[in-house]
Amino acid sequence: LERNNVGMGMLVLNRAQGLDLATVNDLYRRLRNLEVNSLKRFVGLAAREPGPFCMGLDSKELLLAATCARVRGGEPESLPGFSRALLWHGQELAHLVADFRKPVVCQISSTSRDSGSALACLSAFGGAFADSEIAVDACFNGLVPTGGMTYVLGSLKWHLGEFLALTGWSVRSQDLIYVGLVKHWMSPEALPFLELT
Repeated sequence: LERNNVGMGMLVLNRAQGLDLATVNDLYRRLRNLEVNSLKRFVGLAAREPGPFCMGLDSKELLLAATCARVRGGEPESLPGFSRALLWHGQELAHLVADFRKPVVCQISSTSRDSGSALACLSAFGGAFADSEIAVDACFNGLVPTGGMTYVLGSLKWHLGEFLALTGWSVRSQDLIYVGLVKHWMSPEALPFLELT
């Protein structure tokens, strides 16, 4: 869902349970259009309320890709085209958010996992508040963190990224800022207020 006012493009994630290929492609296309739109000065990215921010790439699709790769011998060419496209486009989406030419204001409304967390962690103005929570639990499903989350975890101090990836512990509220996963404390009313101005 996209909402626009004079200087801000607002994107609302409607698929919090997991991003499928169509959603990843649509989000990439809309972000790219907002990046080249000269009337938009910044972009807001949030989830529909109430509910989780984003659970990352669809875990069922990732598990299907892992199963197919194992059955077919483990070579990258053995992945079905759909799974390969989902992984590739998910990485491209994370790179676009990290390298966006305009400020991206991303608010984690509640729970976020894996590559969904990376969208907020890689954005220029990632924000958290009292209900925000990030967890990386891909390793418990036999997968590697995707969508830029390996970069985010690798850049944390004190080997904390390794600890979070291996234990699956969640980081909440103020600790998100202290650890360095997000950069700002952001009130839940911040993005709606920015939409009005």
